[in-house]
Amino acid sequence: MKIQVEKSAFLLKAAAFALCVFSFSFSFSQDNKRVLFVGNSYTQVNNLPEEFMRVAQSQDKRVECQMQAFGGATFSSHCNNPSTIEAITQGGWDYIVLQGQSQEVAFPDNQFSWQVYPYAKTLDSLAKAYNPDVKVVFYMTWGYRYGDELNCQFYEPFCTFESMSERLRDNYVLMAEDFGSDVSPVGAAWLESFRRDSTVVLHSSDNSHPNINGTYLAACCFYEIIFAERLHEAYYPSSVSPSVATYLQDIADRTVYDNLGRWCFSETNASLAASEQKAKPQFECQAERNAVLITTKNIEGNTNVELISSDGRLIERQSYHISNGTTIELNTPYKGVAIIKVENETISHSKKDVMVESMGLLL
Repeated sequence: MKIQVEKSAFLLKAAAFALCVFSFSFSFSQDNKRVLFVGNSYTQVNNLPEEFMRVAQSQDKRVECQMQAFGGATFSSHCNNPSTIEAITQGGWDYIVLQGQSQEVAFPDNQFSWQVYPYAKTLDSLAKAYNPDVKVVFYMTWGYRYGDELNCQFYEPFCTFESMSERLRDNYVLMAEDFGSDVSPVGAAWLESFRRDSTVVLHSSDNSHPNINGTYLAACCFYEIIFAERLHEAYYPSSVSPSVATYLQDIADRTVYDNLGRWCFSETNASLAASEQKAKPQFECQAERNAVLITTKNIEGNTNVELISSDGRLIERQSYHISNGTTIELNTPYKGVAIIKVENETISHSKKDVMVESMGLLL
């Protein structure tokens, strides 16, 4: 049975948030780090981008942020939102933060594989295609304070804060590692805080969204993952007590800075990927007029190529028998954000393996 998205907590309450596209900056300079936050009410509540900028400013860092967020937004809905696509493809971003809906990244494997992963990959691919020097940072969220009662009966990891947070952590790391991106381990920091001192409450009264403590901890995590340094005499909101602020900064240090190699794959994977990619099946896509050019590498034999719209509709499907290095031309009148999926069967040590990969493209 499919996990149900909790509309009462997000889609209905989200009406109060609507679509938010805000820009903030403390200083205009060529040294500014330009950061685009793509998310939903978890990003909007308490204005995470602004809290992040205040933390950065207190560490003598110049940051300019834009927030593209609306209540209940999923990776898929952002793929279908023209404002999000325009923000990503306008270029010039140093960092693009991608945050999924609170439940979707914790979905069971089959649901996650087809309803979440391809759309996260699409946004990641678009970010890198239109911003050559960008680092994509996935915003790891956390479990509900008492678990997801609606879906606990269907999927055990939803039953408690800890198990839901662990499931979210594992899948956010999976995506970041697969895509060669980074992850801001906010959910892991929440989990660390809960295990060290559960009296420090991070959830708001709805037991889902962050209160100001939770948002401040998220801001500290983003600072440390983006600037790769500890906080020192950092800003904290007036509604957070000095002792709690110090505690949360320490949680960020322990979770993020002390474990950067666990969360950063955009650079640490580069040397490993260089050797592994020599043999790894892979492909690149290029949009041409009424066609997609798909260049393959280390892919041979019977190969299926699908063009899928960002709302999940199959637009084109073709089968080929190819050799290594083949360029496939897939003709299509489709316009918009698309997912290119390549499925290939190869014989390796007398074992049949199926390679399924996907990539986002703007046609």
